[in-house]
Amino acid sequence: MLSDKLSLSEKGRKIRQCLNSFSGLQKGNPPDYNDPWIALFYLTWYQAMQIRIALFLIEEQKKIRNNNSLLGCNSQSLHVIDFGCGTLAMKFAVAWEVAVALEKGEQISSIKMDALDANPAMVRLGTSLWEQFKIEIKDNLSLGQLFNAVNMLESQNTISDNSDMPATEIWLSAIHAVYSNNTQQVKAQLANLHRISSPDIGFLSGRYHTRQSSLFQKVSPFANPQYKFSSRKITSKSHTQLPNITAWRRRLNTQISPKHNFLSNPVTSRFSDALGWIYTKAN
Repeated sequence: MLSDKLSLSEKGRKIRQCLNSFSGLQKGNPPDYNDPWIALFYLTWYQAMQIRIALFLIEEQKKIRNNNSLLGCNSQSLHVIDFGCGTLAMKFAVAWEVAVALEKGEQISSIKMDALDANPAMVRLGTSLWEQFKIEIKDNLSLGQLFNAVNMLESQNTISDNSDMPATEIWLSAIHAVYSNNTQQVKAQLANLHRISSPDIGFLSGRYHTRQSSLFQKVSPFANPQYKFSSRKITSKSHTQLPNITAWRRRLNTQISPKHNFLSNPVTSRFSDALGWIYTKAN
């Protein structure tokens, strides 16, 4: 446990430091995601929001291509390269969308996923949540296709060719991974991933503010005529209460001194407005 060897005052100080560090996100300055405390609070605060943003982008690309199918008409396999994967929000979104596609009778033979992030603490927590998720849905017969989709989804974390996956569609995503202090690094990494994979679909997302478009322009590897570009404002029109996380945070608040007002607020899946850029390769 993170707090096993900490006194009450040390525990409270660490929690306050972590929560206060998230305020930098409003200005485009991310906290140290490799700090296990920050990774924990990120997971229990932002995960549901990030999944909803990823779901929105996937749904929009289906509308843009006018076939309302998850994959293009000539594809039966999917390879997702999830840059800046964090706690694996895109992986959860892909699993859900594959389940919906299977329910509709769409043919999907295999899925590969590369979850790439420079912060192992985030990926470890996301992986733990994923493994628990698999256990939770295992015996729920009403979620049969979701269970099938989750078990179909193969994580590899090494970019490889798709010669063993004929008719493969490739997605390259960077969900809330672009900040003002990392554009040069992200630009180089996305350019390399694009060169290696030649993706069919591209996703970029970030906070909705005046600088975000210019940040995307700096890092996007898709700025060429073979891609159709679409921009979307992503709004949280509805939200779900997350009572278990809220209860955990409030219990935590009773154990620290002084208390932190963030921990007393209810946690929901509501998110701040986001900007999404979607690229679809022309047929």
